[in-house]
Amino acid sequence: LATTGSLTAENLLLKTFDLTHSAGKARVEDFKISEIYTSPRRLQIQGHVRADEVDLNALLKSLSVGDIPVDLKASGDVDCGGPLLPQPKIVCVGRAHGEGLDIRTDENESSRIVRVSEFSAEGGFEISDKAVTYNAKAFAGKDQGHSTGLISYSQGFLIQFETEGVDLSLVHQIGGLKLEGRAKVSGSTRGDSDAATFEMKAQAEQFYFEDFYLGQVQGD
Repeated sequence: LATTGSLTAENLLLKTFDLTHSAGKARVEDFKISEIYTSPRRLQIQGHVRADEVDLNALLKSLSVGDIPVDLKASGDVDCGGPLLPQPKIVCVGRAHGEGLDIRTDENESSRIVRVSEFSAEGGFEISDKAVTYNAKAFAGKDQGHSTGLISYSQGFLIQFETEGVDLSLVHQIGGLKLEGRAKVSGSTRGDSDAATFEMKAQAEQFYFEDFYLGQVQGD
């Protein structure tokens, strides 16, 4: 670790340093640790994080969540801060770019539910000693949606999503089916390291199912 900074009785300031993990790399800038002399003792941290192609699946494995059937590589710039002791609750806000979002019912490729090749997001997430939660706007092509999620270290994950309109060609696979057109979509996926389930409601226009034109369709 090579860095410059300053140290006082209450604060540690580091200008920049790099973190390397089996899941990816990140650069931390303007990092600050502050000690608050209360009972119990409190430590606060803050800083700016630039992450580069972090492998979500590998990261969750390292946190003992297990091998959940979700793959994603994410890069982003976020500002983070919050208490580290006595209970960690770090909140981060910023922008991210994701590639290769792949949700399956189990570890087999044939069980794929949804695959999205590329998207961007802006919003925030919170890290505690029990779970990671997030709330973000998501962008794919010219379309926009909203998603919230919880990834519990002990109980698995729940991801919810909705969009007023999305070009289905941007979603490379939904349940192994070939779908085309525009659709208003809402739904969720939940699971753990063993399996996942998927629920979706859609109202589509100019809809094609396996190359058959169906026009306007509504269903779940």
